Amino acid sequence: MGNDVYTAHGYTGHGVGLTNIAGRVVAEAMAGQAGRFDVFSRIDHGWIPTPKVLRKPALAMAIWKAKMEDALAN
Repeated sequence: MGNDVYTAHGYTGHGVGLTNIAGRVVAEAMAGQAGRFDVFSRIDHGWIPTPKVLRKPALAMAIWKAKMEDALAN
């Protein structure tokens, strides 16, 4: 794969603010100014280790929490 594929993901619930800056940084990189993109690309995005048995219940609780927040916001 070439160097012309860019991705931005993993905002962990902070999508509005981070999506804005990520879009700008990716656009700069696509235009040939990759300084800020290079800084962001060096950030370690480690996974929080959890026992496999807890992953499904944790995901279910996170989805439930998001649904409750959406319901309360409306």
